[in-house]
Amino acid sequence: MNKEELKALAERHKMEIGRDSITGEAWGLYVVTERLIPELDEYVERIAFENLVCLRLNLSTTTTLYQYKIYVRNGREIFDKYGFKTEGGESNGNVTA
Repeated sequence: MNKEELKALAERHKMEIGRDSITGEAWGLYVVTERLIPELDEYVERIAFENLVCLRLNLSTTTTLYQYKIYVRNGREIFDKYGFKTEGGESNGNVTA
């Protein structure tokens, strides 16, 4: 999955950029939702594909609350401290954490 496909996926499902709490380095995308997202479940079933790993976590045993996480192996090439990098290397700021 290339950067543009990842960005479109983030926009479609209102995903945010996940960052390391100490360094601020982006590790990928995440979203918390009360419903399952079939498109993301397809990626979860593949375990690891291309340059991504996708997980679905059940956040509660009493309610339906899920968190999807997509870990990107080349995060520094895709994200900067403001969002998705553009071709010139600067962020467009469209998706931020």
